[in-house]
Amino acid sequence: MPSSTGFVTGIVTDALSGAPLEGVTLTIDDEAVSVSSGPRGQYLLAGAAGNHTLVARKSGYKRYAGKITLLSGVTKTRNVSMAPA
Repeated sequence: MPSSTGFVTGIVTDALSGAPLEGVTLTIDDEAVSVSSGPRGQYLLAGAAGNHTLVARKSGYKRYAGKITLLSGVTKTRNVSMAPA
């Protein structure tokens, strides 16, 4: 039976400097399951296949929200650029 889970991965950066951002909280549709970006801004998040909103939050930055479609068993790349607040 095929998985109904899709994945999104990428790097979170500062919109002004381009520097990677560590400790950004990323969620799909503001659900309870979240991940934090690593030291090089990298993240990997799993969610149910379908249309969603990828949300990123970090203190001192504006909230990011972008539409994404997850496909079963597929890993998509979505790099996120966050503007300082």
